[in-house]
Amino acid sequence: MGKRINLTGLSEIRIAPLAASYIEERNGQGLILTTSANRAKRIASDLSFFTDAKILVLPDVESASFRYEAKSTAELTDRIACLAALSGEEKTIVVAPVLGALKKLPPKDVFFRDSVLLQTGTSFHRDDLIARLARMGYERAAAAESAGQFAVRGDIVDVFLPGREDPVRIEFFDTDVDSIRSYDAMTQRSKEVLDEVRIWPAQIMVHDADAFERGLKNITAAYGKAMRKPHSQEQLDKLRETRDYLIECIEEGVNDQYLEGAIAYFYDEPGFVWDYMADPAFLFVDDPSRMEEVLNFYDKEEAENRKVILERCSGVPEDFRSLPDRGDMRKAALQSERCDVYFCTPFTQQIPYTDTLDEIVSFSTRQAPVFNGHMELLEQELKRYVKNGYRVTIACSSEDRIRNLQDFLGRAGLESRVELRYGRLSQGTEFFDRKILYLSESDIFIHTKSQSRRKKSKGREIKAFTDIRKGDYVVHEAHGVGRFVGIEKLTVDGSQRDYLKIRYAGEDVLYVPVDQMESIQKYVGSEATAPKINRLSGGDWQKTKARAKAAIRDMAEDFLKMSAQRQMTPGYAFGPDSTWQKEFEDAFPYEETGDQLRAAEEIKKDMETPNAMDRLLCGDVGYGKTEVAARAIFKCLEAGKQAAVLVPTTILANQHYHTFLERFKDYPFQIEMLSRFRTEKQQEVVLKGLATG
Repeated sequence: MGKRINLTGLSEIRIAPLAASYIEERNGQGLILTTSANRAKRIASDLSFFTDAKILVLPDVESASFRYEAKSTAELTDRIACLAALSGEEKTIVVAPVLGALKKLPPKDVFFRDSVLLQTGTSFHRDDLIARLARMGYERAAAAESAGQFAVRGDIVDVFLPGREDPVRIEFFDTDVDSIRSYDAMTQRSKEVLDEVRIWPAQIMVHDADAFERGLKNITAAYGKAMRKPHSQEQLDKLRETRDYLIECIEEGVNDQYLEGAIAYFYDEPGFVWDYMADPAFLFVDDPSRMEEVLNFYDKEEAENRKVILERCSGVPEDFRSLPDRGDMRKAALQSERCDVYFCTPFTQQIPYTDTLDEIVSFSTRQAPVFNGHMELLEQELKRYVKNGYRVTIACSSEDRIRNLQDFLGRAGLESRVELRYGRLSQGTEFFDRKILYLSESDIFIHTKSQSRRKKSKGREIKAFTDIRKGDYVVHEAHGVGRFVGIEKLTVDGSQRDYLKIRYAGEDVLYVPVDQMESIQKYVGSEATAPKINRLSGGDWQKTKARAKAAIRDMAEDFLKMSAQRQMTPGYAFGPDSTWQKEFEDAFPYEETGDQLRAAEEIKKDMETPNAMDRLLCGDVGYGKTEVAARAIFKCLEAGKQAAVLVPTTILANQHYHTFLERFKDYPFQIEMLSRFRTEKQQEVVLKGLATG
């Protein structure tokens, strides 16, 4: 039986050292729920400085009312890695944005039951393992190059498990596991001999026969009930289309990720990430009042989305039981029945989600002093802290930095009084009631980040049949959109070859030789529903291409006219980067990528010319587009101008609002938000402020 404890005085990322001390004391597992994905990443980064436990970040969820034909493989892999670490009872802390934590999952016993434990010297048939891997969602490939893939060569099976840095190689001798070892995916050289390995599912929706049968029954009943109500023929067709695709995914075992959005049909009591924790465990709820605000915005936004879905007959009310639900936060608080639950707040306050507390523990903390490169001031303050009995630790990001600070401390006579530790902290913290001070490099120096140019792998065209999976939508340049259903060997003119089998509308099937696969591409759509599949014999695809070409010509003509008008209109030339601009960019707590730095510099260079700027910044989720925008906005504001950020949803407006509040907090700029959830009076004040400069 655990306790519900309010830890006060722990604002910002100051929960990291405390959570790290708890995981070290208990040698178990911990879960930290926080308000956003960015905050989760910052806390996780700081945690790694204080503990050698495995630190993982649970992915956030996008607007859950949209169904996606395909989702991010990286997101799936990261989520599986978190569940595997917790189920495997490793010493682990998972940091989770609240909406990511409220994503419903299969019960832990189902996920664990579907795993496979292999031990050297025990009996296990190779063919049985191959069959299990396919059922667990692993993709068979020529080589296991990324998480979720496996490859077979004779008596050797290579498997790349989500959450592991390296794949593992399992070698069989007859029906026995002869050896298990990790290896380098690039060089294929062995790295570590293992006594055993547990292989976890590579999909969230594990193929549980009972659950899939239940899901099929419940989906049929829910959509049947909706279709018995008065509808137009078009609405009935839409409901039937959605129902049939869900049933197809279940019966044919394709697109398991799509079924995640319908998980409540499969399990009466779905699980949550906290259910996967092994004892001894603890749960931190970071800033519950702010979390309540995030959930309020989510509820209001999703209410609008759900209304649209029902109006369009793209779903039925029972679908929404699978989505994150603010009521489930009380289930998190009820974890106190099995472990300690800590509510971290900046000051004593009423805690949402719980009516009673067992204890209140107060901490006196504040941000560490900032020295901006003034080493004489640093020396003076360090001596004062040491004299007052403080334990002082400085985080150093490199061996060179450690050596330089060792020399500095030696000259100051503090070499034995101040600890230098390798690692990074986003900012320093002072626990002045416990006389502990942590300093980060950003507290001491002006320039703190390594401007490394990290390379990212680019997307690939379909160059091998291992690049696409069964159920993927593909586009043939001559025949249009179809669905890839597998590889078949066919004998044509006495010669046997491999063909990609693509199913089109009706009974139409197209076979494409694998040596001609450059004629097809993966389908990339912006719609939240399945694309329309063409008929091989129809002219729809040719008409679609003709309409697209005409639309592109019209768009190009309009764009050229608009571009010419913009070029003729004089713009404002901003000045070169100032000291403030440099300080603002140096305060960014993460290491930029080369692409981020290049994009920011190109945008600022454009801003320094009198021409109107036309620029499209592209990047995947989490790759740093917001920071690039922030740097351009700072340059604009510093020149006395105004900036607006337009976003597609209210939730995103709220997220960006708080991101910019945090990012610009040290500068005299006013950050405001306009959305339909602001009162008319609040909006009037903001608009008046804009109008008056």
